[in-house]
Amino acid sequence: MELVVVDSTKLTADEQSAVAAYRKELHEWKQSEAIVNQQIASTIPDSLFMQVRGQQTVKDERCGEGEDIRTHFDTMRTMREDLAAIGGSISNEAFTAMILRSLPTLYDAYLSAITATVSVTNTALNPEAMCSATPSWD
Repeated sequence: MELVVVDSTKLTADEQSAVAAYRKELHEWKQSEAIVNQQIASTIPDSLFMQVRGQQTVKDERCGEGEDIRTHFDTMRTMREDLAAIGGSISNEAFTAMILRSLPTLYDAYLSAITATVSVTNTALNPEAMCSATPSWD
């Protein structure tokens, strides 16, 4: 995403009004977000907060081109288990979506075939079965 700088003196009155409204709403949203973040942080023990602060989350995990897919799946499973150990959970459907999203472009054709098959057969995709059936291409 490229940042575009616009000379505000060249904006119409409506455009200036829209920019001002956007800035006000963005400021309010950031304030609300800070309040929610503070409330979340204040409800968990400091030891847990320090443990999870700055850690990559399962939903952010990605397998790079050329990386070992089996190691990647193991990492994702471990992260899911760690989350469960502290009382969190990820549904099979959400975990499957995270796995699908985490794969490199090398797997695009494979993923298209899987999702088409699931759609045609009207079945749910099990994350464990998907992980074990996914080929490892180097």
